[in-house]
Amino acid sequence: MRARPRSSLWVRLFAAVGIITTAAGLLLLIGVAVRCAVKGGVRKTTIVEVDLTQPFATADDRDPVRQLLEPEGFTLRSLVETLDRATADERVVGLFADLGAADHGFAATQELHDAIERFRASGKFAVAYSTSFGEFGGGNESYVLASAFDEIWLQPTGSVGLTGLRADVFFVKGALDTIGVEIEFGRRSGYKTALNSFTERRFTPEHRESLTSMLQDLFDQLVASVAAGRKKSEAEVRQWIDEGPLLAPEALAKGVVDGLGYRDEVLSKVKERSAGGASLLFASRYRERAAKPSSTPHKVGLIEIVGQITAGEGWSDPIGGVSTAGADTVSAAFQMALADDSIEAILLYVDSPGGSAVASDTIWRQTVRARDAGKPVVVCMGNVAASGGYYVAAGATKIVAQPGTITGSIGVFAGKPYAREMWNDLGVTWDSVSIGKNAGMFSSIERFDAGGRERLELFLEQVYRDFKGKVVQGRGLSEAQVEALAQGRVWTGAQAKAHGLVDALGGLRTGIELVAAELGVAADELTVMELPPDRDIITQWLAGDERDNSEDGPTIRSGLHGARQHWDSALEALQGGPEQFLLMPAVDIAP
Repeated sequence: MRARPRSSLWVRLFAAVGIITTAAGLLLLIGVAVRCAVKGGVRKTTIVEVDLTQPFATADDRDPVRQLLEPEGFTLRSLVETLDRATADERVVGLFADLGAADHGFAATQELHDAIERFRASGKFAVAYSTSFGEFGGGNESYVLASAFDEIWLQPTGSVGLTGLRADVFFVKGALDTIGVEIEFGRRSGYKTALNSFTERRFTPEHRESLTSMLQDLFDQLVASVAAGRKKSEAEVRQWIDEGPLLAPEALAKGVVDGLGYRDEVLSKVKERSAGGASLLFASRYRERAAKPSSTPHKVGLIEIVGQITAGEGWSDPIGGVSTAGADTVSAAFQMALADDSIEAILLYVDSPGGSAVASDTIWRQTVRARDAGKPVVVCMGNVAASGGYYVAAGATKIVAQPGTITGSIGVFAGKPYAREMWNDLGVTWDSVSIGKNAGMFSSIERFDAGGRERLELFLEQVYRDFKGKVVQGRGLSEAQVEALAQGRVWTGAQAKAHGLVDALGGLRTGIELVAAELGVAADELTVMELPPDRDIITQWLAGDERDNSEDGPTIRSGLHGARQHWDSALEALQGGPEQFLLMPAVDIAP
């Protein structure tokens, strides 16, 4: 066999280097072009315009792929920060927002609502416009947000889908019985209802009680918020809801909206509200152009836990907008905060429905280490911080939640499907070789035997007892108090505050104020820095396999590598790879 000429190898090498360099250069040019396009100044009379018709990005807004695909996108946090910057900016006179039926989540809606109220309290006007609040569909959240504005305009053909709250829960036990599949599981305790859809045919008493209580509290919050914003009585708002959805002329006649018009007509009226005529500036442009606050002497590290909590590294899918919070990734961020003497406290943002019990415990340990090192940890909860999402917060110095945050769910479940009968009906037979008494414990073609069931219950009891113990320790409650609040029961943020599971109601701004109080300084003396720190897009792209050489040695990877890990995990699952067994499961309730 003839050897390849050496010159050919060099040609191929240089060609590869050239391709990589060209690709990197193109990416750099794109990034520069995007940033140059938004450079400029902010005029003396500016109206900030924001589009709230699309959901917020759930992945880290520093993800390099998402920056390329959606360079002007906002996370909830970045938008609130932008609105607060505009509130203090004398050049900004007003706010104009396009609203739709996007599902931001009730707690996120409340956080935005608060930011808009702060904007108006500074003496500036805020106008909301929507083609339709749901278009003969659900528009509860978007209308609650609209109630924070001093004017609400609706397209003449639109409607207001203010209809109340409802939770429809499907139960597939009958279907599973038909195909010969049974779910074998254990839980702590009766209110841990995540598997009820697979094990029951209808609500259990505990399931119905918990869901009814939560929906009633959220409904009361909705009514109170709209009544305050529209300066109406709560009785009148309840009547709107019972008569809804409302057509545009009905909404105008009842005072649900202030005017009917098309977007161009409303924009003309908005501009007329400012003397001398104002110019509109998209919020993303304003964010780039407005001067950032100067650095202050006290630094706070911001760490985010967004998505399901998993072992190992977290990943984000920038296209699907889904992310997980990996215990190793979060631990690495804590290590950075502990190693940096200039960081005096940690702000931990949690928007997670739960996940792995062990991974949640790993993150909890990091909060304890930070507190022991003299760095206060203040948790700010997003839409959901339940089950494992509450576990990671239990050891914090202070916990903040929105009234509509879904939290609690102090409990655990574990189980597996038993599907041998299904395979038999399909004519598929199985045979096995086992070495070890409990080798078949996790097999889907074997039931739990007495020994397996005993081990399952032992694991559940240990995790449940440990979870409750951490709440007792962190919240200063008695064991009896925690048991009454636990059993897997889900609470709203307002209910959790009343029961002592959280310390204050509010959002990130409230969290910053609590951090300042812990440090004995003023809130405006704090500089919040993201951990891990932001990097430019090219650096993130090229640093996909960069490792952190901290004491514990966890790995931090970019969104690109995380997305690849996501697809690898999905492929592994399809091929019958390892399954998570012991979980503090996700809470799936969307009123």
